[in-house]
Amino acid sequence: MERWCLRCETTVEAEYEEPKMRRIALIWFAAGAVYLPFLPIIGSDFFVMIPLFALYVFGAGAALRYWRQPALCTVCGAETPRPGESQGPSAALNESA
Repeated sequence: MERWCLRCETTVEAEYEEPKMRRIALIWFAAGAVYLPFLPIIGSDFFVMIPLFALYVFGAGAALRYWRQPALCTVCGAETPRPGESQGPSAALNESA
């Protein structure tokens, strides 16, 4: 993917540090979405389901670590801003106006 690198001041090829872990994190959240309709049943079973649900939520923190990790510039290794953040020289001009 191409992103703007603030250090190189040009558009460069960027990649994530661990792209396979990002896919696993996506699978982690998609698997949890399947159980949303069953939350009343999960809430009623205090001995098995709630501890298992707590383990799932505990693992969500590790999954978010990989999901929120910014892409790195392949030239200099700097973090590149996400598409919605300020990018490139035109963003600097818009901020000063």
